[in-house]
Amino acid sequence: MKRPDWFFNYYCSAACYAAADDLTAARRNVAQAKTFGPYPMQALRVGHRFADRKLLVQFVRHLTAAGGME
Repeated sequence: MKRPDWFFNYYCSAACYAAADDLTAARRNVAQAKTFGPYPMQALRVGHRFADRKLLVQFVRHLTAAGGME
């Protein structure tokens, strides 16, 4: 990972692993991400705008499956 100090990389990886049905890796990435603090839905909406609402819904669904949304 190029930026191990940036929490969003771990959440993004977690969503990708969840989408690939690797929940063990997804949860491991969420655990690492949570060491930086919580990631509430409001932070996602403000800090990471998705141009396509369907992609946001997909991202949230996978991140929720990984245990990453509060």
